[in-house]
Amino acid sequence: PAQAPPGASNLVTIQANFNYTNANPALTGSYTHQDLTIVSDVALLLTKEVRNVTKDGPWATRNTAKQGDVLEYRITYLNNGVNPINNLVVRDMTPPYTAFLSVACGEPLPPNLTACVPSISGGGSIQWTFTGSLAASVSGTVTYQVKLE
Repeated sequence: PAQAPPGASNLVTIQANFNYTNANPALTGSYTHQDLTIVSDVALLLTKEVRNVTKDGPWATRNTAKQGDVLEYRITYLNNGVNPINNLVVRDMTPPYTAFLSVACGEPLPPNLTACVPSISGGGSIQWTFTGSLAASVSGTVTYQVKLE
């Protein structure tokens, strides 16, 4: 709600269940994600795009690919607020049925961000940790690539 005070939060658990038609043997899947929203006076806007590198495709919000294709994801971060954002951390997850290939910080970094350290965990979680501050109205990008299994 518009009246929610800074620090208020809302946790939503999202679950998707899949039954794959004509799979032999039967194939099902269940995926759960927890989405936490916290009200803040910081206004960070994240935009995610993907392109099929194998087909030299354009950046878009959706794409098609087949087994063996390489996809590259680009996340653009923008400070829409009036105050700098300190201790910026951007997180994402590699999609199911993909193999992680690479991760990168966009170059050059925006002014006042002095370092970016990317890391990935065994579960497909990717994190970019920035040092410095992201000034108001300033943006940058991070990327990673995966191969469809």
